[in-house]
Amino acid sequence: MDSRRMGRTQWYEIYPLEDFKVAVNEDILLVDVGGGIGHDLVNFNERRKSLDIPGHLVLQDLPNVIAQVPKDWALQMTKGAHSFFDPQPDQYRHARAYYMRMILHDWANAACLTILGRLRDAVKPGYSTLLLNGIILPSVECPYWAAATDPTPMSSFGGKERTLQEWHELIDQVPELKIEKILPIDEERDLST
Repeated sequence: MDSRRMGRTQWYEIYPLEDFKVAVNEDILLVDVGGGIGHDLVNFNERRKSLDIPGHLVLQDLPNVIAQVPKDWALQMTKGAHSFFDPQPDQYRHARAYYMRMILHDWANAACLTILGRLRDAVKPGYSTLLLNGIILPSVECPYWAAATDPTPMSSFGGKERTLQEWHELIDQVPELKIEKILPIDEERDLST
């Protein structure tokens, strides 16, 4: 786990994982989209094993990133070289959940709509869940650190942190997707979701 997350509450500690049951043990439980070398997936795997939740885990990122996954971590997951701008490969469609951590803040709305559209096309209606882990900026009195979280992607790709209204406006543009629940992860900072 990278040092920025050490000691902080993780999404799988507050999300109702008992809702994550898969029909068959061979089914895909979670696809970590743009998941880097797998920090979140390895930690999630420990948590879900303690709750006896079956299913396969899939890590997706670009080929040069997937090549860096530590060998002992690779045993816990299926690695898939994949760009989130491309359609999900058939073998990863209809997973129980698709997870993205701090991905959409790197991209302008047009790129986000492509990414979300690709995931929308992969989900199984009534079964799959799309989990977005990111920052929701307050509409007023926004702390500087939150607004300037990652200036490089913002200046290079037009990405930005979004307010709740901006998240709704973005998601509402993708037919069949809707925000069902917002779970605050870090009450102390009150911006992570």
